[in-house]
Amino acid sequence: MIDDVETKNFSVLVFETHADSRTRWIRLLLASGFAPVLVSTREALLEGVLSRKFNAVMTKVSLRDPALLQALRTFRERPEFRFVQFLLVLEVAEQDFVVELIKAGFYHIITRLQPDSAFVDKLEKIGTQLGGSPERRQHLRIQIPEYENAKLILNLANARKVTSLVKNISVGGVQVSFRERIFVRFAPNDILTNCLMVFKNLDMTTDVRVISTQEKGLQLQFHNLDELQQNSIAKLVQERVQLEF
Repeated sequence: MIDDVETKNFSVLVFETHADSRTRWIRLLLASGFAPVLVSTREALLEGVLSRKFNAVMTKVSLRDPALLQALRTFRERPEFRFVQFLLVLEVAEQDFVVELIKAGFYHIITRLQPDSAFVDKLEKIGTQLGGSPERRQHLRIQIPEYENAKLILNLANARKVTSLVKNISVGGVQVSFRERIFVRFAPNDILTNCLMVFKNLDMTTDVRVISTQEKGLQLQFHNLDELQQNSIAKLVQERVQLEF
């Protein structure tokens, strides 16, 4: 089923200065139904927590940054911030350091070297504690206004090409519409190969699977996206989320 998270997604404040890690985090957060909002400084991170807008915070921590650690410990000590779910990412899991974090009240702890599945498992647990349900674990979808003229050019089996308009998009899939009725029969699970998406700086060729049909549109799932393509879409979605804050 193509994913759709709208009112059920949670905004999560994210602090990470390493570009590759930041890209990875964004992709995993979006895939778990979270709406990541990035900050680039420790000061902005702490201001974000103080604003009480965020129920979840994902941040790197290190013994080399004692000021940030002390600030985070202070939030755990104050009852008015106990609702915040912190996911702490460590360079390495030094036993004494992890024990001290657990004693301070942090229990969502992970290292950079752990696989994506470990991150997703932690995010699932946070979602559950925030009141999510299993159905909430779907990709965050953003709406694309018609004036942006985002297009997906479908490559049909008979070599015919049909231009559709992108209505919304997520890391998992895309919903498209047609300006007028087209006389093409699509069936669920049909795979359309080498379709061209034209949207700002997101131009790329991708395969899509038909999930469902509408009178003037389709629900499509991305098929066999590579990591670079996933990251590109995740970056687009995150930038739209960021604009809301």
